[in-house]
Amino acid sequence: SLLIFKGHEAPVNDARFNPNGDVIGSASQDFTVKLWNARNGQAIATLPGHASIVNAVAFHPQTEWLVSGGGDKMMRLWRESDGMFAKEIRGHKGQVND
Repeated sequence: SLLIFKGHEAPVNDARFNPNGDVIGSASQDFTVKLWNARNGQAIATLPGHASIVNAVAFHPQTEWLVSGGGDKMMRLWRESDGMFAKEIRGHKGQVND
């Protein structure tokens, strides 16, 4: 059956499955990343911290980490298991798109 994921307050720019296929990460224009249970559509965590829209999210294929990038020219590293923020990566001259 079709699942509808509700929770972002603005359009979603990107969404990706984790390597196991049980979690989805979404990047939104509401300045957040959300983690979702892929089986039931329930929100697991909201990851705030970007100062602008979030354009992209990606899961590392072999570890528990994911990265987000956005219009604030930053990448942010998060732990998938609990949404803990780990590190901010600066240095891009423009927004991070992928």
